[in-house]
Amino acid sequence: MDKAIVVGVYEFLAFHFCKKFLDDGMEVIGVHSLSQENDLFTEEKRMEIGRNANFVEEKYEKWTVTDEQEEVLLVLDYYDLFIRNVEKELDWESMKLKLSGLKNGKGKVLFLMPIQLLMQGRYEQHQSQMKEILSSFKRDGIAFNVYYLPTVYGPWQYIESAFQQYFLMENDHFMIHEREWTGDALHVEDVIDSILSFLSDKYKAYLLESSEADKWTKCARVLDILPDAKQERETLLSFDGEKIAVHDSKPYQMRLAHQKRHAQVIKVILKSE
Repeated sequence: MDKAIVVGVYEFLAFHFCKKFLDDGMEVIGVHSLSQENDLFTEEKRMEIGRNANFVEEKYEKWTVTDEQEEVLLVLDYYDLFIRNVEKELDWESMKLKLSGLKNGKGKVLFLMPIQLLMQGRYEQHQSQMKEILSSFKRDGIAFNVYYLPTVYGPWQYIESAFQQYFLMENDHFMIHEREWTGDALHVEDVIDSILSFLSDKYKAYLLESSEADKWTKCARVLDILPDAKQERETLLSFDGEKIAVHDSKPYQMRLAHQKRHAQVIKVILKSE
């Protein structure tokens, strides 16, 4: 496919997917919601990709996939909405209508999901809702893959995350967010490369995990934030999809140092607001 639609384009993961597609020469429609306009960094991200001739930005309220739409790869970033505790902003009934043009093999949807939806005894309402939503998409003949992700880090990581908090706040008022997954961590570039390497024509679910044990803890040790870190050890539900072992393409120490440098730029933006 040489065309992509990225829903929630200025969210952390979605933004990196958009950049990846543009770097690969694909045409990209970036869909954003009005709520994203209140994000302090939306304009900075817009400037980073908006000058690319292959990028078109559309508001969620006006966007839809028509029957005449060419075959596309569509990324839907539920992961960041969940982590930021604003997942209720996503209207699934509206989304189904907007994606109706993808029926009959017109494209594929990549659902980015948090690993927390596989946790036993927590988020049962979210799990039940998502199960029904995915079943309805399947009944409607919309092709999709689901990717469950642990903590994902890198430039523009959501501010609620432990690593980004540490870089931005310099340990002032530091805390572990209630939805932080401290059982594992992956870098955003490795996540995207792995996902794009595992695209199935079937309705399939994948669980991405680091090839190294306790990767979140190893990253936290580099930042010396373990004394305040409450380790996540909840039991996961049985998973009947495929597990993907993700290897670091670069040392995680180097990746964290790069994220720190990027965060220094963000701090300058914050001070200027």
